[in-house]
Amino acid sequence: MSAAARWTTRADVVAALRRRWDRGEWLLAAVDEAPFAPVAIPLRRPTATQVRDRFDECLEWVEGWRDERARPLRIDRSPVGGRVSGVQHLPAHATLDSVADLVRLLGRGPEVQAFRGVLDATREHDPEVLPWVCARGRALLPHAEEWPSVLRALAWLRDPVNAGRYLREIQAPGVDTKLVERHRPVLAALLEATLPRERIDRSAPRADIATRFGFARRPVLVRWRWLSPPPPGWSYGDQAIRADELAAAPPPARTIVVVENEVTFLALPALPNTAAVWGKGYSLDGLREQRWLADRRVLYAGDLDTHGFAILDRLRSWFPDVVSVAMNERTLLAHRDRWGQEPSPSRAELTHLSREEVALYRDLRDDRMGPAVRLEQERIDFGWLLAELRAAIGRSL
Repeated sequence: MSAAARWTTRADVVAALRRRWDRGEWLLAAVDEAPFAPVAIPLRRPTATQVRDRFDECLEWVEGWRDERARPLRIDRSPVGGRVSGVQHLPAHATLDSVADLVRLLGRGPEVQAFRGVLDATREHDPEVLPWVCARGRALLPHAEEWPSVLRALAWLRDPVNAGRYLREIQAPGVDTKLVERHRPVLAALLEATLPRERIDRSAPRADIATRFGFARRPVLVRWRWLSPPPPGWSYGDQAIRADELAAAPPPARTIVVVENEVTFLALPALPNTAAVWGKGYSLDGLREQRWLADRRVLYAGDLDTHGFAILDRLRSWFPDVVSVAMNERTLLAHRDRWGQEPSPSRAELTHLSREEVALYRDLRDDRMGPAVRLEQERIDFGWLLAELRAAIGRSL
């Protein structure tokens, strides 16, 4: 790289100012036309020796900082050199004297206009959140076009009269559930900042507006089927039932088998006093509230991969006595010809596994068996799976 390539150019200064603008330093000042302290950026410039040895390059660099080329930057100069090359007054600082010059230099007029609209709408519709809006600045620009509607949605969501209702019931000018979804992150943040603590369920994810902020949510369904003749009053069929209804009237089966794969769930044969539940991977939330499972034998058969163990770990965090089925090294090695690869293995530290399960999980996580090894449940020989299941039922008696 030549010496000239290290000297500051106008493009370098613009890039540095753009980075600071993008960090949100000046947007509010530009909108409010507040007093602006001039910004002076020091320039890397030729040394006296470079002036002597690379005079033509230095001259070209100085030409790039002539007033007519530098505008709206103001260029301050100071002397360089002495006995070596004679005294030269070279550009030393590039200074912006006004925020208007800054906006013009960076071409950020549309951003200023958009954020001015955000502030005006906030002052009109909800001045209480104005400090919050000012603090976030550029982060709100993607929401600027619909900001008045966002604030009307916020007013409906914050109204305690609407607590417990479905978001589909929202009624405000220009607002529907699609708008709520489009602006979900910013609405969640606003609700977090403005709702009373008792309206916030901090155990629920922030992305789940309904659960976290006290609105009705779509019922969670649990799909299950009897594997033995059901007692009077219970259906034979494969059925999905609301989790809250299942919790209120649990099936009297002694053993519950939770399986990962839907076809495995459908193919399980008759087993005495047993019902099967389709776990659907991480979609286990419907089981969390089934407290009656603590009094039953619960078996879990999942994929033999890191995520299968992560799901088992999650289920055990609610029901510590869950027994795993065909999730062992013996099963894995017996089906080596059916191994696949996990797209994105789990790296979590799991705390609810047995010693043997932890060892196998770490072998899979750390690629000791091979790169990202997995054995999907539907690839396990069905006869093998049934033998492991019957053995697990026998051990849990």
